[in-house]
Amino acid sequence: MVISAAVSAINSDIFSAGRMMYGMAHNGQAPASFAQLSRFGVPWMTVVVMAVALLLGVVLNYLAPDNLFLILAAVVTFSIVWVWLMILLSQIVMRRGMSADEVARLHFPVPFWPVGPACAVVFMLFIFGVLAWFPDTRMALYVGIGWLALLSLGYWLFVARQPLATLADPVSR
Repeated sequence: MVISAAVSAINSDIFSAGRMMYGMAHNGQAPASFAQLSRFGVPWMTVVVMAVALLLGVVLNYLAPDNLFLILAAVVTFSIVWVWLMILLSQIVMRRGMSADEVARLHFPVPFWPVGPACAVVFMLFIFGVLAWFPDTRMALYVGIGWLALLSLGYWLFVARQPLATLADPVSR
């Protein structure tokens, strides 16, 4: 039963990652090779990348069998908290740039504005502090910060340096 569930989850991950990367490649947000389909309509490059990632997981399980689950859980925690922190900060910046009329027309008001979002930001930063406090989860911060640096470098190399006209017109890519 557990093996069946694990294989099903892996299949789902490969399928969803493949479709996401395929769409991103069509929008110019991922390498064009991710937009190539096999004769069966499968984005084959994503399957290859996911297979390499799964093999990396097997290698990591061999190298650190006792700590792998804790490390992966900490990395997932970092990524979830980072995404929610960015959502919160984006919403705060957006709301501050809106007029009172625009805020009044919002269909989904923010409860306890501005105290609620501020408390949520503080809580997200607290979670980062907890990750940093415990030696077992500190690796997640190192990996997360390294991943953010790598993504920033990739953005700077492949997106930010393109002329604005190219970014606005996906056909010209």
